[in-house]
Amino acid sequence: MVPDIEKVKNNKYLTAAFFVSSVDNLSTILKNQNRSLYDDGELSKLKSGNSQMKKDIENSYSELLKNTEIYYETAKKIARYYDSKIYLEDPSLIRTYDEEIKLKYKENMIVADELFSVLESYKPTIKIRNPDDYKSNEEKSVIILLNAYGRILESGEKFHKDFKRWEKGDEISLLKADIEELKNVYESEKNKVMEFDFPEKTKFMKYSFEDYFEKMLTKFIEYAEKFFKITESKNAKEWEYTNAFSTLKSYYNYFVQSYNTNVEVIQTTSISLNIF
Repeated sequence: MVPDIEKVKNNKYLTAAFFVSSVDNLSTILKNQNRSLYDDGELSKLKSGNSQMKKDIENSYSELLKNTEIYYETAKKIARYYDSKIYLEDPSLIRTYDEEIKLKYKENMIVADELFSVLESYKPTIKIRNPDDYKSNEEKSVIILLNAYGRILESGEKFHKDFKRWEKGDEISLLKADIEELKNVYESEKNKVMEFDFPEKTKFMKYSFEDYFEKMLTKFIEYAEKFFKITESKNAKEWEYTNAFSTLKSYYNYFVQSYNTNVEVIQTTSISLNIF
């Protein structure tokens, strides 16, 4: 958040502390990701039965890493400009650097979106099954949970797709409708989970739904609604909007992470317990 030069007065205090620490953190992330992909790290060891998928995803991710390096070099230059107090001697670059890093960020997001598109193209279809088609209560309970996770995730992804296309100043009604639909789906699926009498073998899966997944989902919804209020407020400051935007993105990621974690546990446990 760079202030307009005309609005900066003698009693204004400018700090780049958070920006500088963020740039340093980005440097560490880039090193770790490059090592993981190219130096026999965790990313390089990921397996897939689809060789074309592995190739497409790794190539796209490699391009993102290269582009992020370019963004990082720009950010590092600007961080030095502020951290070394060069801006005090030569404030003429403030606006230039502000526009430059915004441009580099937009370019980086274009490449990131290309990676997301590749991932989306290989995303498996979520299957909704009828619990009554299965005999044991263990099987039924697993199906009820997987159906709930699947329907809730699909509803959340609908919001995310619209949110990615949304730009500040656009009408917010579609995003609000998406969240209302998500809340309805969540309540419906939660009732199905809570009404079913889970057997001992799978009861912990229900607890994980309540204690972890629900918590992340409700937080995501809460921060979406906070974002709407700030977006519609005529008195909201720029930093309030920026924080609300970033927090919403983070909690959407936490929500997806909770889905991935719980579904993986269900699938792994189902195999080990011979539920299917």
